Amino acid sequence: MPDLDPFKVEVDNDRLEKILVSNRGVLRLDPAPVARTFLTPGKRLGLTNYGSSYNPNAGVCEFWLGSTHPANQTGAPRDEGLSYVRLGSDGEDRILLQNVIRQHGALIMGLPWVNANTDRAVSGRLRRLAKIYDFATGIMYHLHGPKHTQIYVGSNSKEEQYFLPAGVPMGPDTAFHFGMLDEHLRAGPHGRQREVFAQYLQEMVDGKIIRVEDDWILRQANRVPAEYEVGYVLPTAGLHAPPSFETIELQEDSDDLALCQGTLSDGTVVDPELLFLNVDPIDRAQNGVWSVVNKVDWRFAGSDYSKNFKTVPVDREATKGQDGALEQWIYYGSKFFSGTRILVEPGKTFKAQYPVGHNILTWDGKGNYNGMEIEGFAHNIDPNGHARRELFVTTEAANKGVEIVNTGDKPLYIITFFGPGEMKDAPKLEYRVRTGI
Repeated sequence: MPDLDPFKVEVDNDRLEKILVSNRGVLRLDPAPVARTFLTPGKRLGLTNYGSSYNPNAGVCEFWLGSTHPANQTGAPRDEGLSYVRLGSDGEDRILLQNVIRQHGALIMGLPWVNANTDRAVSGRLRRLAKIYDFATGIMYHLHGPKHTQIYVGSNSKEEQYFLPAGVPMGPDTAFHFGMLDEHLRAGPHGRQREVFAQYLQEMVDGKIIRVEDDWILRQANRVPAEYEVGYVLPTAGLHAPPSFETIELQEDSDDLALCQGTLSDGTVVDPELLFLNVDPIDRAQNGVWSVVNKVDWRFAGSDYSKNFKTVPVDREATKGQDGALEQWIYYGSKFFSGTRILVEPGKTFKAQYPVGHNILTWDGKGNYNGMEIEGFAHNIDPNGHARRELFVTTEAANKGVEIVNTGDKPLYIITFFGPGEMKDAPKLEYRVRTGI
């Protein structure tokens, strides 16, 4: 019997080179479905079955894109959340993207990248993670712990950035909730926000937050009206709750979170144990809910920050001036990741060069990417279309320049994803430059 352990599958260098020559330096990716127990699937991902293979109470509500980071799910297969490269046309002949980078880093990412990122090359980890969230409700108030606490539970920090494409569904309250009201932060020399947050979490743990009308935490948070086609930067350890049911997120490679809201907008009661998902058991035993409260970075809690964490699209100077095509930065302001959107009108062609290999998602429309057929994800629930939505572009192809042709009858919409420090021309977020946080 052949060894079917996905982490031991290899691809011959000669075969991979032939595939790359045939595909002009581009590889097809399959999306990595991730099931959750704490949120209900929105069922917009084009699957025929949203159930989990290992947990009857879980449902697939996320696709991880170009992922080399596994999901942190109890009982899940080891490759849950990891993307596969299609080597053949039938979807059966495939290999983990992580394996390809680990085995052939110089061929995929280039020797300079390998030499400068030895840890990433050896592990096959890109240290970035893009996702599509697809839920039946908005995401509850939550946070991602800082590195200095999460290292003790084998997790990583998680700075992230949401992006809301036009038309994605939102809840009845279309505001982004962030941090805590200034009246709490400014009450006394140290504020009372920690005590207010601890009181709420204790009520949640004690089973007192079981009805939406009794759930008061969002009323103590800053409200920022959410807008389409903009991004929202969320530093590690900041409290937040986005209103969108469907979101495209780019982040550090982490699956760390603490769920800090007792009910969902549809009336679902959140299991209080989810508050302690990534908490050191000793810390929890000694400090209870304060083991979560102490993770919060209150610099990101006030209205001053909540008014300045939005990123509007910015034209990429290197690709300006092309007829019927536009590239704009939509993920920026973070040292951990960056990304752009590319819009190409019907019948038009877009050309661009990049310094490093990266993955792309075709969000809407159809066309060709270096000759490879691509088709959009948005509003397309054809299960057979998944293989046409995601690509990985090697560094050699990115350096030579890619060519994107819109062969459809509506705008072609592509999103690119880059890792830590890889795009030096990405804009800065003025607020972070000014404040140093």
